Amino acid sequence: RRFAKACKYHILKSRFMLKDYGYVTEIRCTPQRILDVARDLKPKRLVMAHLGANSMWYDVEKTICGLGLYFDTAFINPRISDEQLVRIIRANGADKILFATDSPWNDQKKDIDFIERQNISTEEKSMIFSKNALNLI
Repeated sequence: RRFAKACKYHILKSRFMLKDYGYVTEIRCTPQRILDVARDLKPKRLVMAHLGANSMWYDVEKTICGLGLYFDTAFINPRISDEQLVRIIRANGADKILFATDSPWNDQKKDIDFIERQNISTEEKSMIFSKNALNLI
């Protein structure tokens, strides 16, 4: 019920959507489930942690890229390849990617450097690091 209410008021941030590394054997959500929720509830703003689904990025590419969902970059470095990250940025739109870290799991400086080294434009990096978040608030 809280999920539907958050969607109604357009203030929703996903939590524990896929694998929680504190509970590595549990998969709490899949890109297909995210697709079902997005179709059923049609939220105006939905931010998916861990680039849509932690470690299930091939399914993210096939299932939920391009739906207008926001993806954050928390805890994806170094588990995702540079090539796949750029593909997801292109497929989903750099305007729907939000820079995020997952401290203490990752070092914030390494996460910044990870985005900085990607083969995307300076404007796309600026969007990811700050402009997109500012547009959400």
